[in-house]
Amino acid sequence: MSQSVHRPLGSVERLYWLIDLVAGANFVVVAELTGELNESSLRIALDALQARRPLLSVEFIPAGARWVAFRPCEQRLALRTLKLCSGEAWLPFAEEDQAQRFDLQSGPLARCLLLTYPDQHSVVVLTFHHSICDASSGVTVMRDLIRAVSEILSGEPVSIDATSPVAPLEHELSPWLLSARGFVVNTWRMAARWLYWLTTGVPKEIPEDVVVAIAERRDRTVLLEFDEEQTASLIKVCKAAGHTVHAALYSAQVLAVAEEFPERSPVLAVLSLVDLRRRSTPRVENEAMGLRIGFIVTSHRIDKAERSVSLARRIGQSIHRELALDNHRLMLPWLARTSDAIPRSRDGAATLMTRNQKLSPGVSVLSNIGGVAWEPLGRQLTVNAVQFFVPVCGVGNLASSAVTFNGRLRWNFTYSEPSLSKARATALAERAKNLLLSHGSDLA
Repeated sequence: MSQSVHRPLGSVERLYWLIDLVAGANFVVVAELTGELNESSLRIALDALQARRPLLSVEFIPAGARWVAFRPCEQRLALRTLKLCSGEAWLPFAEEDQAQRFDLQSGPLARCLLLTYPDQHSVVVLTFHHSICDASSGVTVMRDLIRAVSEILSGEPVSIDATSPVAPLEHELSPWLLSARGFVVNTWRMAARWLYWLTTGVPKEIPEDVVVAIAERRDRTVLLEFDEEQTASLIKVCKAAGHTVHAALYSAQVLAVAEEFPERSPVLAVLSLVDLRRRSTPRVENEAMGLRIGFIVTSHRIDKAERSVSLARRIGQSIHRELALDNHRLMLPWLARTSDAIPRSRDGAATLMTRNQKLSPGVSVLSNIGGVAWEPLGRQLTVNAVQFFVPVCGVGNLASSAVTFNGRLRWNFTYSEPSLSKARATALAERAKNLLLSHGSDLA
């Protein structure tokens, strides 16, 4: 059995808790499966996973306006099952589950939805409160859950190891932040950037005037899929061009936004995510739940006549420069600490959202392009796809998430800009996909 969690929230965890008060901070991981999955086997697997992952058994203690803590809870993870017709889309049900608020003082802060189809096809939806899990650890939790289900269906004991609760992110970042390199160089560079943006205008392509109400967060995700041949070709082209697939995704998304909003500023800010735990010393075990992700923001002047390969190279070079300076270690803790002076209330959260939206990037890409490592799961269960999508608030005005699984790239767009209709957002996403498929054509 794993240790229980009973401690004050770290600054980053408090940031997500505060944002959730007004904007919602849930995100969803989805696995599409074929095989003999049933509710009873999934229930046993959820119980086994919850017993081994302490953050799946927590709730919040509100202790005044300035202090919030995790405490253990004894409730089981909620499991709901819906039977769908053949061909019925799972996305509306996943979006609805994402929009449903957690009872913060009566945990746990995660739940599971099982969607079943008549042809032994099923979809597992895991929804998390953002304070306990993010895109990196969330996909890992899904992997462990499916592995446990497979073992149960095979009559084998669940082999998932228990993990100890991890410390808040700032505990491992503090020594670096207090170093001369971390405190002086990066603080100066970051302060200069924010000052420039505040005095000259924050670079944005898509304006945001209001926070999208949780009740309105339906039909705001566009799913894109690339087959194995398209995915392999894209990877090959990116290697030949000397940049990553991540940079190519950014390039295509940014150019699509520039074409859709030609009247906007030619400077666009983009957000890249970095797995901080993977870069920490000593390294945190991959199975550990908790917050792992930090981010860096880079700004780029967009020339609509520029080739996508050239833009991808520039974006990739900017990301590498920021990584070399370790700015990804500073940005998220810095933003989190700015929230410490905000009252822990809905009004305080609204104030924070208003401030942060003025500084938020226009677009962002959350990606796991390298794919997810899944061992063979036996004959009873086949995993066809794993993907995730993010809340429409707090990650820029147009966010996309990308996962490569079984040689297929899945790229999901989620938009928060109120003026974007579903048809317009779909057209923008398809334009980005076409730009990506034609990426590197100028290399020939």
